[in-house]
Amino acid sequence: MSHVIRQPASPCAPRRTLRWWCATVLVAGLAAGLVAGLTLGLTLGLGAQSALAASGGPGPPPAPADDLTLEDIRDAALAELSPENALDYTAYPYLGWRTNGGPWFNECLDWLAAELKSFGFVEGKTAPGPHYWFEYEVRPGNAIWAPQYAALEIVGSAGDAVPGQPYHFDFAVDTFDPTSPYYPSWITYEWLLDNIGTEAEALINERCHLATNSPFTSPAGTPRYVLYGLAAQEKAAGALSPQINYYNNPVIDGEELYPNTVKYAGVSGGGAGGPLAFNISPMDARYLETLLDEADDDDPVRLRGMAIGSSTNYSAANPLRTLIAEIPGEGPAAEERIPLLAHVQEPGACDNASGVGTQLEIARALVEMIDDEALPAPKRTFTFIWGAELMMAKLWKHDNKAAFDATVAALVLDMVGEDPSKTGGPMRIEKMPDPASVYQYGLDELPGLEPEPVDAYVRLPDLHSLWGMGTVRFWPYPGHFLNDLYFRSADLVNEVSPEYEIGSNPWEGGSDHDSFIWNEDKDGYDPKPAALTWHFTDYVYHSSMDTMDKVSKVEERDVALTTVNVGYLLAIADEPQAAEILGIVQNRARWRFDHEMTNSAGSLQWAYDRAVADGATRDEVKTAVAEALALEVLTLTDWGRWYEEAVLSPSALVADPSAEYVKMEAVAARDVQVMTALAVANAEEIAAELVAGL
Repeated sequence: MSHVIRQPASPCAPRRTLRWWCATVLVAGLAAGLVAGLTLGLTLGLGAQSALAASGGPGPPPAPADDLTLEDIRDAALAELSPENALDYTAYPYLGWRTNGGPWFNECLDWLAAELKSFGFVEGKTAPGPHYWFEYEVRPGNAIWAPQYAALEIVGSAGDAVPGQPYHFDFAVDTFDPTSPYYPSWITYEWLLDNIGTEAEALINERCHLATNSPFTSPAGTPRYVLYGLAAQEKAAGALSPQINYYNNPVIDGEELYPNTVKYAGVSGGGAGGPLAFNISPMDARYLETLLDEADDDDPVRLRGMAIGSSTNYSAANPLRTLIAEIPGEGPAAEERIPLLAHVQEPGACDNASGVGTQLEIARALVEMIDDEALPAPKRTFTFIWGAELMMAKLWKHDNKAAFDATVAALVLDMVGEDPSKTGGPMRIEKMPDPASVYQYGLDELPGLEPEPVDAYVRLPDLHSLWGMGTVRFWPYPGHFLNDLYFRSADLVNEVSPEYEIGSNPWEGGSDHDSFIWNEDKDGYDPKPAALTWHFTDYVYHSSMDTMDKVSKVEERDVALTTVNVGYLLAIADEPQAAEILGIVQNRARWRFDHEMTNSAGSLQWAYDRAVADGATRDEVKTAVAEALALEVLTLTDWGRWYEEAVLSPSALVADPSAEYVKMEAVAARDVQVMTALAVANAEEIAAELVAGL
């Protein structure tokens, strides 16, 4: 899948040469920096340890016996992680709709606990070795929505089908809850594994027809033989919604991609005590519109609908449950945590049965590798959490605040198993907030979807998903190594799995990483590092098209491998690993400033061309360029501040940094300062050249 962002052309002035020479200038500038009293002598492309040797500084710190690198961890985990297991573990949750606190949600948590037990985890919050337990939360005033059966049909002479075509409007859905009496007995876990990709498997997710806030016509467990008697009540009314996201059904080469897609969503105005609420496809809506156009008062179009289920308040007997499992660390850093989170609720396969299954395979593989001594025991504790999205981390914090506060980095698995060739959604790492979260960067594209024109210069290489920018709650946000460590891990996975394509997007929010990134205590914000792995923007998101055939077991393995690399390096990290991370971040800072200096040339040129095209006077053009330069300086210095903090952040992994490490850290920080100064000087020179010829 190609993701391209268009930058506006500048028709009114000769194009200045983009400053691709900036990388060369940077090297020369570093040398010049020595004259100004800077104690560094780095060249582009060198890691932190090599840089010290190049500058005549001290060598790298001595390596302990467990001096594992990111690549070492990749090789060990690649041999253990099983794509087949990940896919199998994805299929079980997909059998039903995991509504928060509902029967199948709870059944999935119990199944996960049983699988963990089979891996060697024991039950009990304080049990030694790998262990698991449940946390319980009563949520006063909130209800557990648990559908079991839903049907909608056209009654009367109109009929539900177009003669000679396979299309039918009517539906009857019984695949909500495998624990209910309505669920088809022939749909079993084994049947699903044997029928992935078939039409029968795809029909399972027709459950999206029922809006998430629909009331029910009768209580759960109502006998099947009375269903149509209930539905025949003429006074019953309902609401239908064909609304979908614009990326769910694009027109490609003149054809709709998914005209029969049904959105998984609530319906505006729906709720307890109101009318039934159903979601229908664009195709359904067009068919109904045709019938209504042809109908008259003597023969109106009538619909009959029903929904069987329950909506009960949480209570001590029916709480919201969260499953937590841990692989304890060994040694003085054991109280520090590496949380992994995968939310359970939602009806789809990719979202988020794939996250549930992939995280389970990670837990199995880690225990196996530790037991077999393929990897050393972790120094920090792995914490695995399965539960309700945007709630489970907060519930964990509520009862385990010391553990939450000791978070080293939270790794969130959401929509991780998508096959990009089928869904259009690339694997993305959603970064912790950095300057790309607050300045004007690009927007992703999907085939069939034309981007909205933007009246501004669009910076690259960052691309937002089609969700667009999130609202950053405070700024400046502290710089951290996690983003760049994840990118390096993904690149290493690509080396052994060349079809694995890695994208990224600036922070946008909407999943469990937010509970850490925007953690707030009574004294204000206390952010914890967290990153999201996901696939987006995609055609099947929150729709009936999110079925098991859209899941790639190899993609699940590759995302698991990317995550294990990061998590395990942090779990064993001491000075050698911190030095490796520092070098990764330092190299990425150089990569960033190379792009930002190109952005400077483009944004200043855009401001100049725009002013000229608008017929501005000489002074007005100067003002436009000056304003653009001011924004450039702000952006570049923000990146400098962020990366200076980021290269300093790995030291938190080292209890007692050596003098050599401290010197290495100082060199890296000074490297960023020089890059920032050179980038600003470059922007000022470009601006001066633009206005010199006026």
